[in-house]
Amino acid sequence: MSFWEWFTLIVGIIGILGFLMAIAPFIQMIYGKPKIEFDFSEKHSDDGTTIFECAIINPPIDNAILQTIGVTRNIALGTMAIVKIKEKRTGNKLYSDWVKLISGFGVATQRADLPSGYIPARFMVITVYEKTSEVYAGNKLTGEEALLPIGLYEVSIEVTVSGKVIRTLNRELMVQATQPLAYWVK
Repeated sequence: MSFWEWFTLIVGIIGILGFLMAIAPFIQMIYGKPKIEFDFSEKHSDDGTTIFECAIINPPIDNAILQTIGVTRNIALGTMAIVKIKEKRTGNKLYSDWVKLISGFGVATQRADLPSGYIPARFMVITVYEKTSEVYAGNKLTGEEALLPIGLYEVSIEVTVSGKVIRTLNRELMVQATQPLAYWVK
């Protein structure tokens, strides 16, 4: 083989290696973005109070091929959530506020960083007071609340990461005079 044939072969091999090295960061950019998932729960206390909570998580990559080439889920930096509640029938907005997220460390902040994994950031959506038969959106203790009368409501939860809306979820909430005072319709 002549010099130029060897040179072409070596340059070709270097080009293929460079291409293979560039694939992983490119795939990381596409599949490594934060992905927000929701989980709803109800916490009952001894004094007859029920808190409807929402937990948001940034789950890890579960695709075996992506894991093999080293793709990981990025941290969701500056995660914030806003809860909006409006009457389903009339569309009147009753409540809209940025909520405080309680991260895995137990600290309540409006902005949290969610690492890749199943450690959630939780926040309160509504509070049901059984003794007084009242349902509040927000936090009654801080004065940032709205009383929800009997009716059907649309609850919209918007999650932003680094100032960009990543995920929005809409659910219907029924408030009634009989037990249970509030429940998720869908």
